[in-house]
Amino acid sequence: MNNCPVCNSKYLEGEGTCQICSWDLTPYPLTFVGQIPDAYISKEKVKLTWAREIWVNQQQLPEIAQLQQEKIKLETVIHKNQTEFAQERSHLQSKIESLNHEKNDLNTKLQGLTDERSQLQLQTETITQEKTKIEQERSHLQNQVAQLTQENERLLKKIKAHEQERSQFQGTLESFKQQQIILQQNIKKLETEKSELQNQANRTQIQLKADLSQAEAKLLNVEQERRRLQGQLQEVQTELKKVQDERERLREKLSSLKPEKGGIWDL
Repeated sequence: MNNCPVCNSKYLEGEGTCQICSWDLTPYPLTFVGQIPDAYISKEKVKLTWAREIWVNQQQLPEIAQLQQEKIKLETVIHKNQTEFAQERSHLQSKIESLNHEKNDLNTKLQGLTDERSQLQLQTETITQEKTKIEQERSHLQNQVAQLTQENERLLKKIKAHEQERSQFQGTLESFKQQQIILQQNIKKLETEKSELQNQANRTQIQLKADLSQAEAKLLNVEQERRRLQGQLQEVQTELKKVQDERERLREKLSSLKPEKGGIWDL
């Protein structure tokens, strides 16, 4: 087995290219010494040297890329640390200023507490005097407590009496509740009867409306008949008037035709 002139890997005779670096492994044809120009040989040597350098550089590319990535990571970490340091520094400065303000406030409060202490001492003396008064009032209150105890016993007796009355009232209330239940039952019955009466009234109203419609129809017929009879009556009255006029006319005529006394009409 032979070695590749570029990557130095093993290959079998007859292979056209290297399986590793793809270099052309075709051998030069056998020639006589001196038939290959020196310029061509130099050119091939330069080409081979260039190929070897390219191969070495390609082998080193992953390491270079990894180093570049590590460099970027380190730069990122450094930038982050610088930013955090600046923020922490600003925070500490703010905290120092806040502590200074708190210190001033505490000094002011300390002065105030000193003044309050003096006032408390004065108040303590006042409280001592008031304590004496309170002791006197306490004795008075104890007497009042004794009186209140007696009053409490009297009130307890009244409460017992009220409890008995309450028990009686509860019995009366139960009786009222039973009466209320009976009243509610009666109310339900009355409501049922009311509903039945309402239904009956509705039916009666419907019947009355029907009867009223029939009566109105009959009344209309009667009115028409009355008008017809009134017309006939007027005709009869007219005829009667004519007859009366005719009778009067005949009476007058008869009166004019009546003979004198002793005549033929006296027979």
